[in-house]
Amino acid sequence: MVTIITREAGKIGAGSSISEKGKSKSALAVRPFSLSLFRLEEKRKGFVWIKSAEVIDSHFALAEDADRYAEAAFALEFTDRLLPEGIAAEGIFDLLTAHLSLLSSRKRNFRLATVAFLIKVFDISGIMPDEGSIRSALLPSNGDFDIFAIVEFIRNNPLDRLSGLTLEPAKCNAIYSFLRGFAEEHLEIGKLKSDVLSKRT
Repeated sequence: MVTIITREAGKIGAGSSISEKGKSKSALAVRPFSLSLFRLEEKRKGFVWIKSAEVIDSHFALAEDADRYAEAAFALEFTDRLLPEGIAAEGIFDLLTAHLSLLSSRKRNFRLATVAFLIKVFDISGIMPDEGSIRSALLPSNGDFDIFAIVEFIRNNPLDRLSGLTLEPAKCNAIYSFLRGFAEEHLEIGKLKSDVLSKRT
């Protein structure tokens, strides 16, 4: 079974005889992080089969760095937990593909890309924390740095405009920890398997 996140139909569980460990073009299409074109067939009600698959973008760069890979794996698992099956989620799909592209292009500070991803997930989902919540939760790590300003900058700009943005790791991790706690409380997305891939709090 393969889980496919699609733009038009949301998350789909599909059967396949294609092995991601194979050397064919179809094998590349079913590997994690690949943006692919699938031809699907509903063999019986509720059972979808992959008839063919063609890779569009394999995001090779995500495997070149362990930290980059960890952030990509987190985003993919988070999205899998977030989306119900069979419900269109164009905004989340576009955000995920933009996030993977941003991670592929960044040379460092990969956690910041995930911070941006979470902020935009909350915005799309209509549960963005308010200014007071952000400021009060992050006050101990704030100092003379306006954390709400950086959150608003990320919120109001497309991900491809953040490619050159950097943030001190301690402040970035403080924002990340707040956002993860917020996701657990409001989206019921707690600890994930991908959390063990990097030093996450």
